[in-house]
Amino acid sequence: MPRTATIDNRAEQKDAAVKAANASASKANGKAADEANGKAGHNGVREGEFLQFVARNARIEEKFEALRDERKKLRREMKDAGVELGVFDAMLKLEAKGDDAIEQELKTQIRYARFLRLPIGTQLSILDEDPDPFSQRPTEDLLVKVRADGKLAGMRGKNQSDNPHEASPDLWQEWLQGYQDGQKVLFDELKARNASIA
Repeated sequence: MPRTATIDNRAEQKDAAVKAANASASKANGKAADEANGKAGHNGVREGEFLQFVARNARIEEKFEALRDERKKLRREMKDAGVELGVFDAMLKLEAKGDDAIEQELKTQIRYARFLRLPIGTQLSILDEDPDPFSQRPTEDLLVKVRADGKLAGMRGKNQSDNPHEASPDLWQEWLQGYQDGQKVLFDELKARNASIA
């Protein structure tokens, strides 16, 4: 059966359930009217209330299905654009943990990679450092990392006030430069997308 036929069939089933629930609720007999006035049935839920739950649930399921379809479309776009979906999902889970937990998890991953003698490169070594925000001049590696963090924040549309480097003017400025770079990338992508639609 074609996918559109399956979706149409589900929609028809849900419409029928909503109509049946509404019809049953409106054709309530004296007993249902008593139940609707607060006299619950022997199972604790009134018939009219139960049928309303069925109708509301059907409407919510329709919304969920539409959102699932929209998410599938987005993930196809991401995959076509070269995003590794497994890594993307892992990064979203990591982001939800907060900055301290993220740093700790990355340090743990580096440590385990070293145990296994995996080639992890030199860029990840900046996570091993505990930079002093009051030092005279931050290292170049740290400036690169801070600017990249700012760019990511800008590309995600976060607020400029989210700059976490208030204590160090050099780091604050570097993050801000990255943020502006990220905002430019975001703006250029939106501009290109709008141009392709027009």
